Amino acid sequence: SAVKHQGVRAYKLARKGVHVDLKKRAVNIFELELIDYQAPYATLKIRCSAGTYVRALAADLGEAMGNAAHLTALRRLSVGSYTCTDALNSVDLKSGAACREKLFTRLIDPVKALEWMPSITISAELADRMRLGYQPKMAEMDAEADFVSRTQGCLVKVVADGSLVAVGRLGEAGGNGKSGFTGERVFTSCFSNNYSKGGKKSGFNGGG
Repeated sequence: SAVKHQGVRAYKLARKGVHVDLKKRAVNIFELELIDYQAPYATLKIRCSAGTYVRALAADLGEAMGNAAHLTALRRLSVGSYTCTDALNSVDLKSGAACREKLFTRLIDPVKALEWMPSITISAELADRMRLGYQPKMAEMDAEADFVSRTQGCLVKVVADGSLVAVGRLGEAGGNGKSGFTGERVFTSCFSNNYSKGGKKSGFNGGG
């Protein structure tokens, strides 16, 4: 998403002639390929880390060449393992019943979508109780001590029978100094094919 300055997108301020000093951030440019050049326009393909401000990169490239440069277009081709070829275009979204059918074929299992996130597997019984607001203790979640140590304060997903139950953090819970699981979202219902249908905010804290 676009970098913001005091709640306003930086590129909108730039278009109004308003100069702002953006904070420097460390990013990685893994690949920078020149696809096409027809003066004064250049088409580049960039593979970069999260947080890269491509508009600033364009300006930096222009400055490095002793000139000025800015973006005329920007298209995100992929995020992680998901590419634009997996997406639906505007024509598809206006096709009524056909659109609904296409949407269902493109649904992604939330457990797979969060495959990068550490996972805790619990029993179906405990999952049902959590979905009803039960506050589980760490001992009930049967998380290995090494896993808890490695994921302290990080987001983890809770899974039961292949379905996503909750997303939260392991660490100090409830302000009581005890180690526990703090849920940020509990998924209360699923499609029959185990795709998440929806969820609600959860404030449960599992004390140790």
